[in-house]
Amino acid sequence: MAFYLDIVFLFFLVRLTGGFANSFFLGFLLLIALHSFYFGLNFGIRVAALSTVIYLLAGDFALNSTNYIDISLRISFFFLVGVSMGIFHPGSLNQD
Repeated sequence: MAFYLDIVFLFFLVRLTGGFANSFFLGFLLLIALHSFYFGLNFGIRVAALSTVIYLLAGDFALNSTNYIDISLRISFFFLVGVSMGIFHPGSLNQD
């Protein structure tokens, strides 16, 4: 439940403060990192995918040639953070 409230809050935060033009996308990175670390790699990838969709909706799909590269880099970092933090999930580490 808290995850959904967080993602809705981030949607409105990004949407109401300028869409793709602001730096509040960093909240998505924090959300992805925390959930990937606590719930594992599979959940982290799903959170990154959902965050991508929500981020694109918050920016109103205002993709053009000037910000296409920036948006794609931000989205690629969503998945990079999700995978890298999911690998360090305490349940996935070998506890020998």
